Amino acid sequence: MPGKFCKSCGRGPLLEQFSCRGCPPQSSETSYDLCFECSWNCAREAHTSKWGGDHAFQLFRLRRLCDHCDQEIKTDFLMCTACRQDGGCYDLCLSCVLGRDGVERHKAMTSHEHVFRQVLISTFIPAKSAQPFDTHERWWCNICGQELTAAFFHCQGCGTGSSGFDMCISCADQGGLFRHGVAPIHQFLHVTPTFTPPPNPPQAFPASPGGFVHTNKPPMYDHMPPGNSGYYESM
Repeated sequence: MPGKFCKSCGRGPLLEQFSCRGCPPQSSETSYDLCFECSWNCAREAHTSKWGGDHAFQLFRLRRLCDHCDQEIKTDFLMCTACRQDGGCYDLCLSCVLGRDGVERHKAMTSHEHVFRQVLISTFIPAKSAQPFDTHERWWCNICGQELTAAFFHCQGCGTGSSGFDMCISCADQGGLFRHGVAPIHQFLHVTPTFTPPPNPPQAFPASPGGFVHTNKPPMYDHMPPGNSGYYESM
């Protein structure tokens, strides 16, 4: 079976990947596969949300050995995230983690900070559901410009309001999460807006002695596309 490449960021060939069971089979050259980094940053949620619940992901992996004892890893293990980002790979079986000081010895042999992350052996990995949040603002995709009225992805590292960065499901599923340009530093939230009624519309009050009519105007709202201004309109 030829090496697999991540459909979101293009990394590969992959030692392990999450493969969509609703797309062509994992043995096919056209299978839909994601690397660990993109999977943990909402890429699975983007694909499943766009194509439906049948497009769940299954973990596949090549045969791999513990870098401390050279034995085949058949259970959960710890993976060094720093070595992975440097283009390498350093894995430890649980026996070396718990009984042979594998983590401490690896850190002692390196010159920079190394952090280990546990990798679980699971058959199917369900995508996380979009988390609801209450809002009376309008939200827009920063890539295609469409208004976001259903589930979307919000960047945690780009602030909120008009300075925030949000992405629709379609753009996210086409690699937008990775192409945001600051991954993996910026992580995304999978959210869905629950719209509440806007503040009271402008109300006219009796004219003052000087003849002026005062109105109670609602505030302006953030998340408008460039060049688009105005008050919130009821959804």
